[in-house]
Amino acid sequence: MLKILIKNRISALLYSLFNTGRRGRQRTKLASAGLFILLLYAAAAFIMLFGMIFSQICQPFHAAGLDWFYFAFTAILAFALMFIGSVFATHSQLYEAKDNELLLSMPIPPRAILLSRMISLLLLNFIFDLIVAIPAGFVYFTSLQTDVSSLFFFILVFLFLPLLSLAVSSAFAWLISRISARIRNKSLFVTLFSFLFLGAYFYFYSQMNNYVQLLILNSSSSASKVRAFAAPVYWLGTAIADSNVQYLLLGLLCVIVPFIVVFLILSNTFIKTVTVKHGAAKVVYREKPLKVSSPQKALLQKELRQFLSCPTYILNASLGIVFIFIGGVFLLIKSDLVLQFVSIIPDSSGLIPAIITLFLCGMATLNNITAPSISLEGKRLWIIKSIPVSPLDILTSKLKLHLFLCIPPILFTAVISVFIFSSSAVNAVCMIFLPIMVTIFCALLGLIANLKFPRFDWISETAAVKQGASVLIAIFGSMGAVLLPVIIYFFLPASFSLDVYLLSCLVVFTLACALLYRWLTVRGVKVFESL
Repeated sequence: MLKILIKNRISALLYSLFNTGRRGRQRTKLASAGLFILLLYAAAAFIMLFGMIFSQICQPFHAAGLDWFYFAFTAILAFALMFIGSVFATHSQLYEAKDNELLLSMPIPPRAILLSRMISLLLLNFIFDLIVAIPAGFVYFTSLQTDVSSLFFFILVFLFLPLLSLAVSSAFAWLISRISARIRNKSLFVTLFSFLFLGAYFYFYSQMNNYVQLLILNSSSSASKVRAFAAPVYWLGTAIADSNVQYLLLGLLCVIVPFIVVFLILSNTFIKTVTVKHGAAKVVYREKPLKVSSPQKALLQKELRQFLSCPTYILNASLGIVFIFIGGVFLLIKSDLVLQFVSIIPDSSGLIPAIITLFLCGMATLNNITAPSISLEGKRLWIIKSIPVSPLDILTSKLKLHLFLCIPPILFTAVISVFIFSSSAVNAVCMIFLPIMVTIFCALLGLIANLKFPRFDWISETAAVKQGASVLIAIFGSMGAVLLPVIIYFFLPASFSLDVYLLSCLVVFTLACALLYRWLTVRGVKVFESL
């Protein structure tokens, strides 16, 4: 039974990653190949990042006789990446899987259900583990003369390390489930928590070089603190550096025992955790006048509720909104610092407004709210098609949600930029209206792509939001539309006016939006009716 459950979990994982629908084998292979390339690119980027870090600290640590600290630091980084990368997947797979109650109704031991899910999560942890271990091992064992036994111990330690990460992330996921069960707006809690993690990651990434330099300068004191307060990490590092069997056994015990303890505790509380329904505060009904909305307003409210109820939708489809708003707040607070920096750049009066315009346009391409909006209807599509509203109203409500959420932050940041950097009326017009037209273009492109390539066979909303062919088309199509004018400009004569070129781009995007909207109102309506 356990073997069947594990096979089912892995098959579901592979299906959600590499299957984009059943409406054509060629399109499925194309979208799967694109997603596979994206995953390889992300993994290669992280491997190169960690390779640069380890290449900087390897020789200084070895010269100071702190080889054990090199491996201890590698273990800490691997653990952190595994925990951050899998904690929310652990929460959703263990406690919010849609088939939990179905499986529990069958004659299957709850411990087998839990173990099958944890094994599939263990594979995910292994991937994050390898992203850190491969560059760390390559840098160390190719630049220094070492024994084969050290390499064997290195492989053994990082083979078992994901067990500790899975134990901690499972316990943390249990804590999240207990907290979120008592919160009325669970999606808001998960979204804010995810943005907190994302903000911590970007801050850490921006300060990476400083941390590495501090680590090299204070390697001895850092090593002594790790040895004093994190003895298991010291044991693992020393086991690899000195091929110490005793420390290896002690370190592996500290990795394996927590996993066994957490698994036994979770297996005994699994049924209660996934089936309990925590009551929220009762709402006292109070008689109020009935509010009547227009069909367009009601459809827009329905789209907004669907957007806010799905944390995955928010995190993956509206990241540009966050970056644009943060950029505007930074300009508002640190305007003196920005102006001081700009004054150092020669001939920046016309260049800086263009850079800000490009930034706003680039961030607008990160918002793809319309791209999965039709796919998210799923099995409920017949309901929205049966209500007495026109198909065009349904489509424009999805379009309006994208514009309603994305345009205000752009206006906020653009207006602040105009007051700080604008040197002419043309700069002001382009800084405000060109990002808005790019936003409209992205919304129309995503909606049309989802009309042509909908995905209604998803099991989880994550598949519709992240893995549909329409999402890939919307992301890369909008990015290409913004990058193409930038590339073309570098081939123009140096005497060509930048203001004239920006106005030309504004006209081109306006015409493109008009053509896409025309297609949506004529051909798009017929395509929607045929779904």
